[in-house]
Amino acid sequence: MAIKRKVKEKLKSNKKLKNVRARIKPLTAIKAAVKADKKTPYFGGQELAVEKAKFSHPQPACPAHPMPGELPGHYGISRMVLLARDSSWLYTWWEVGPGIFEELKRRLGEEFYKAKRVLRVYDVTGIDFNGANAAGFCDIQINDYAENWYINVAPAKSWCVELGLLLADGRFIMILRSNIVATPLDEPSCITDEEWMVPQELFARLYGMGLGAGRASPGKGWQARIGWGSMSSPVKRAVK
Repeated sequence: MAIKRKVKEKLKSNKKLKNVRARIKPLTAIKAAVKADKKTPYFGGQELAVEKAKFSHPQPACPAHPMPGELPGHYGISRMVLLARDSSWLYTWWEVGPGIFEELKRRLGEEFYKAKRVLRVYDVTGIDFNGANAAGFCDIQINDYAENWYINVAPAKSWCVELGLLLADGRFIMILRSNIVATPLDEPSCITDEEWMVPQELFARLYGMGLGAGRASPGKGWQARIGWGSMSSPVKRAVK
């Protein structure tokens, strides 16, 4: 009997242990859920996405183009440009392409190093300039590193400029030639607008339109009505 009693008690204790374990499992699951809930934001996933979107910086639809750098100092093209700044001053700038001075050094030899670099300014007013038929010219000596120059000239004339080398024997070797420009007047123009006379018949029609006669002539005697031909001062009459 004592053995049966002990067996029964042991079975009862095993049942209690199982019940406790069964109760512990839900508690463990609840604790795990609580831990996961702590990791989840209070406002939920959707609200968190909205908050993050406020501070997001999406990439633009169009690719960003790189900012252009500074303009190059030279373009490798030989050219000379002449501009009229005002009635008394011209401005010219030029660029000598690569290889030109090397070719001149080869051709001229020692003369190249003795030559002067000059701007030859031509007066080409009223002339179809071909390089040899200018009304006159003057030379301006410049330094070897100049790439632009201001030139004082007379107003109301046309000008062309050449960059070249003036050799010791007086020969001029042209390197570049500019376009032709004209300086404006330095005073008001003496040319006035033409004054056109209105034919009498046309004037009569215009006058008739003013009187309500349409396009027809106002008839005879319209000159007297407007005082045609009587442009003298009024005559004073004696008071009786």
